[in-house]
Parts: sequence; structure tokens; C-alpha cells
Amino acid sequence: MAANVTSIARRGWIIEAGAIPQGFGEHLERAGVARRVAKTDDGMYVEPVAPLASVIGAFERCGIRVRGVRRAGGEGSWQESARPARYSRARLGNPWSAEWLPTLPAA
Repeated sequence: MAANVTSIARRGWIIEAGAIPQGFGEHLERAGVARRVAKTDDGMYVEPVAPLASVIGAFERCGIRVRGVRRAGGEGSWQESARPARYSRARLGNPWSAEWLPTLPAA
């Protein structure tokens, strides 16, 4: 990979790859290209110390096929789940809602 992709070390990346050999994470740490390396279901979590392209290059040099790269942690799902107060009546009064309360009109 010839592109010089830089990354922020505060946040890690998930490198999606299959058949990662045992001890490859330690190899990345010893080579000085990544830290806090952990194997995941999708591939490997890394926090790059060098440009991300050099981390991906280390995968390719070892014969590991990289299927994809994505930021770890997503965008903060609380932003989608927190709703404005004006929707509370519709949410609480809807019998199909997970937060349904049996509200009746005042007598």
C-alpha cells in the first residue's frame, strides 16, 4: 500500500483479516508500528504508532490478506438513542414501543 495514511493514536483501528497467526500482535509491537494490539472476532485491534499504511504493510509482508480497515468504537450510539423530549408522548403512548406505558386520559 503506497498511500501514507496517518492516524490518531488515541483511538484504535480494527483491521479485518482472517487467519492471523499466533504471536503476530507481539510482532507488531516489537516492530514499533502499533501498540495495544488484541485479536478480535473480525481480525485485530491496533493502535498505530506509525502511519496506518505501515501497519497494513506489516500484515501484507507476513502474507495476511487484509479485507478492510475501520475505526474502532463507532460514532457513539447514545446520539441515536437519545431522543428529544417532544417525542416522549408519542414514544410512551405507542403500544408497539419498547417503553410503552398504559396511559389513559384523565377522568
